[in-house]
Amino acid sequence: MRQSLELDLLQTLVAIADSGSFAAAAARVHRTQSAVSMQMRRLELIAGKPLFDRDGRRARLTPTGETLLAYARRILNLQDEAFSLLNEGEIAGTARLGIDEVYADPLLPLILTHFARNHPRVEVMLRCEPSAILRDLVMSSDLDMALVSKKSATWMDVETLRHEPLVWIAAPTFDHTASPLPLALPEPGCPTRDHALKALARSGLAHRVAYSSPNFSGLLTPVRAGLAVTVVAQFSAPQDLRILEEGHGFPRLPNIEIGLLRAQNRGSRPTPWPSASPAT
Repeated sequence: MRQSLELDLLQTLVAIADSGSFAAAAARVHRTQSAVSMQMRRLELIAGKPLFDRDGRRARLTPTGETLLAYARRILNLQDEAFSLLNEGEIAGTARLGIDEVYADPLLPLILTHFARNHPRVEVMLRCEPSAILRDLVMSSDLDMALVSKKSATWMDVETLRHEPLVWIAAPTFDHTASPLPLALPEPGCPTRDHALKALARSGLAHRVAYSSPNFSGLLTPVRAGLAVTVVAQFSAPQDLRILEEGHGFPRLPNIEIGLLRAQNRGSRPTPWPSASPAT
């Protein structure tokens, strides 16, 4: 079972990295030093590897710790950006939020947990749809904001929040040597589909689209059955599926940009999110 990376643990990890010691981090997060140590032991249990090399009074991160730190900064930056927007004056009582269904599992629990703590009386209306549908809903002001694949709206004002690599995923039983390679892909017009087909065309690997669906869940059904391979953002890869890499004969895929679209007034063109800074 996948364990949750709680925001409190990630915030403490960042505080330790920025301050250089558990003692200094304890003051920043308003906890005792022993409580900070317990938090990091818990995080190491979740990671399954040591996160720190002790160097006198300083706490140096291991390579695993450095990797997790990078993700922690990105996750915390994303949730801070989202809540800054939700906290603006024009939102009163109801926040209409859309998120690409592919990103919902890794991002939505963190966003909603933090928002519920800070705004317990605000009703959040959620729409989990493909990016192209969310784009149109923001354009018509039927959503206040949406987290989408930036390539689905390149002609619009989209504020980049993070970059994420695309990966090939398949069931453990899938025969990756099958030719032509059976694919399960989103419907035409989806950036993920375009990236997958262009990469395969460049590699010369024989392939065919065996399954297509506008919904992420619809694509995962044949993939879990071992009938096809699909492409997702790496952080969205389900734990029960394996990632296929170049060593398995699959071409490298590009990164995707996840961005935020915002509706200012009904019928108006979305404007940039002024307080946001791009993630790396």
